Amino acid sequence: MKLGLYAPARSLFVLAGPMAQAAIKRGHDVVFVRDASRALKPGDTWTDHEIQPWWPNALVQEASFFEGDWLAGPARDLDRWRGFLGPNRAKLAALDAWFDSLARPFSDGYDLTHRTVRHGLIPTDGLVDVEADGRRDLLWFPPKTMIPGAALRAVRWVLVCGLAWVLHRAARRAGRRLIVKTRSKMRLPHVVTRLADRIVMDGPPLYPHASLSEIASASLVVCHQSAAGFEAVAAGVRCLSVRLPQWHLRTLGNYALLRAARGSPYAWPGVIDALGVENAVRWIEHWTPDRAPDWDQRAAYIDTWCGGRVQGTSDWVVDDMERRS
Repeated sequence: MKLGLYAPARSLFVLAGPMAQAAIKRGHDVVFVRDASRALKPGDTWTDHEIQPWWPNALVQEASFFEGDWLAGPARDLDRWRGFLGPNRAKLAALDAWFDSLARPFSDGYDLTHRTVRHGLIPTDGLVDVEADGRRDLLWFPPKTMIPGAALRAVRWVLVCGLAWVLHRAARRAGRRLIVKTRSKMRLPHVVTRLADRIVMDGPPLYPHASLSEIASASLVVCHQSAAGFEAVAAGVRCLSVRLPQWHLRTLGNYALLRAARGSPYAWPGVIDALGVENAVRWIEHWTPDRAPDWDQRAAYIDTWCGGRVQGTSDWVVDDMERRS
């Protein structure tokens, strides 16, 4: 079987990496499919030589020239290529990146459809290839500061600076490092860079992606209604999601889930504790590095939102491809 993985952007390797691992272990041919027509964000590009350490025999090909058995990627990207794959087109496998299918229309009209809530997370399959350093850090994923509206930006900037001080003090009390995981498109206040013991950006390497590697070495993950919480659940690390005003996201299909205090992928007490800023500060002040997730609640979360698993989903997808080929 020849499997094409749509991955013009570095960020898409959260799906393409685990899928490539699963396919190559079974002896299938893998092609990483680029797309010259897609505009990429700064820092989201990759070069051909970066695939060599993990997939030395994989090919790289432009989407318009791809010929194979399957083309897999996010649904929003596959839709663009339905009419350009020729009469003997590859079958299309739509992959749900995190909980994207909860935020936008996601049709089952593909040859294979993966949804996180039915079948499990694909990105967290990469945990099997992560080497944790055992330091058990306090890991923070700061929110975007450059949001629409001058007043909202000012409030967000102040909140981020204040949280940096709170987390810095908590790390020092616990004898841990404060690690800040960010991306090149993010603008961090200077105080954050001064208080952090280490700043981690996306890539290299392409796989496993940087946030997974850092979470595996954390004792607490602090995020803001983001996919970092899902990764923390998979890694068995306690997560605190500090709920911030998100008015600029109110048109998204998953806005109600983002705002929820419990019972959503972003909020599950004992696993992902979603608290407003004031209550979150109190929570952090009483945090100790030995605070583990509630394992029963973690199992309930995985059953509810991750199809009952956070490992092995890539193998399930490849299994289905083999049956349908």
